Parts: sequence; C-alpha cells; structure tokens
Amino acid sequence: MTKSNRVLLYGTLIELQALRVTPAGIPVLEFVLLHESEQLENEVPRRVTLEAPARATGPVAQALSKLQIGQELKVAGFLVSMGQKFRRRLVLHIEQYELLN
Repeated sequence: MTKSNRVLLYGTLIELQALRVTPAGIPVLEFVLLHESEQLENEVPRRVTLEAPARATGPVAQALSKLQIGQELKVAGFLVSMGQKFRRRLVLHIEQYELLN
C-alpha cells in the first residue's frame, strides 16, 4: 500500500533565511509562508490563517532564495517532523513552486 503525504498550499512569503550549503554541497533554504483563506467545515465557512515553516533544497532552494518578502506563491511538497524531539512540529518540504505575483 502506498501512503500519501502531499501538500498544496498558497501563501505569502513572510520570512526568508539566507541560503546555506550543507557539508555535502546541497543548497538549503528555510522560509515561512503565511496562508489565509476561507474553508468550509461542516458546511460552515471558517477563516483559516496559519504560518507554515518550509524548506527547499537543491535548485528549488537556489531559485526561491532570490524571492522577496511579500511575494505570493503556490507550493507543492510533503510534510516532515522537525526531528525526534519535535514530532508534533511540521515543516513543509517544497518540491515545486509557482510565483503568483
């Protein structure tokens, strides 16, 4: 059985750290997206606002590192826990993105 862990999120870039390179030579970028929307929950509109910590690696990290705060994005990726100690804290690992503005 294949288990799915796919996320599609629209958001505004609100925090962008400096691009870093791992000892193995892989570019890594950490940033935060602000998502705001209205969702239906049990047929009742609900306003949703969240800050999503995200990470990109490789060519995607290099491209995203050139963005400016305030840019709107559509991102796709998967969720990973921050580590053994922080299993309840999730980070969105970005595999694809699209600029919206």
